[in-house]
Amino acid sequence: MNPNKYIAAVMSVLVVCLSLVFTSSLATSAYPYTNSQNNNTQQMQRTSQQENIVNRNQQHNSNSQQSTVNTSYQGIGSNTIDNMTSLLTLDGSGIVDNAGFLNTQQRSAVTSTLQKIGKEHGITMAVVTVSTINNQDPGKYANKLIDSYIKHGENGTIVFLQVRDQRQWYISTDKILKAKIDNQYGIEYISEYVVPLLKQGDYSGAYEMYATKTGELVFYYEKNGEPWTPQKDFSPESFGVAGLLAAFVGWLTRKGLISSMSNVTPNATADNYIDTNSFSVTKSNDQYMYQYVTVVPKPKNNNRGGGGITFNSSDGGHGGGGGRY
Repeated sequence: MNPNKYIAAVMSVLVVCLSLVFTSSLATSAYPYTNSQNNNTQQMQRTSQQENIVNRNQQHNSNSQQSTVNTSYQGIGSNTIDNMTSLLTLDGSGIVDNAGFLNTQQRSAVTSTLQKIGKEHGITMAVVTVSTINNQDPGKYANKLIDSYIKHGENGTIVFLQVRDQRQWYISTDKILKAKIDNQYGIEYISEYVVPLLKQGDYSGAYEMYATKTGELVFYYEKNGEPWTPQKDFSPESFGVAGLLAAFVGWLTRKGLISSMSNVTPNATADNYIDTNSFSVTKSNDQYMYQYVTVVPKPKNNNRGGGGITFNSSDGGHGGGGGRY
């Protein structure tokens, strides 16, 4: 055999083996890169999915928080006391307009007034409006609001409740303010100013008037140490002094007028004014013919009145009263 053929055959086998080894080496070195790329891609996909999940959770939490805020401010639809915890948990003076009587600007103004007067006297002043109380007693309903859903003030708590469908109102006080605002005259005093505004549909004005008059009554108690009643406004001493001053001024005025009239002289008797020749009666006769009777109703004073306590649910721990408008 030709030795060159053996050498050529051996060289061919070596070339083939080297080619196989080289190809295998390339393939083996490529796998880690491919696997790493795949792993990175999968890791990026998992990271992206986790970010999406986090974003969805954050969005969900944000929506939940926003929903909670709206619920606590606007109400939860149902007006039964058992379902009003999130609706009426007030941290101090303020308004919960569940019936929707006010717009945003009016709510802000009323809230500012309630908080200002409440802070001045250390009391909590609340306004709560509802669409319905499902034929529940307004007084007991308002008392429950004070007991369970409104943060109490250091010097007392008062709530004004308005029910839309029954056109009812009720003012409830806790035990502390019951001692400062007379349960009859004090509540009546507030209602005389508030109820006419409710009848006119001026709800924001009614709530601010409620805050103002409550502040007046509490200020009276702080100054005098006792609740205001109409009798407290009458002072016999002041009345006597005023009467004496009026009589003295009247006497001086009369004396001055008389002394300034030169053609006036005093007469001892009234006979000097009679002219005996001026009139002579010879016959007299009275004959009744007929009469007309006209009845005119006495006009009512509508300048301020219009309140009136027609029902109350006061007890040992609550004062107050209410009615319709």
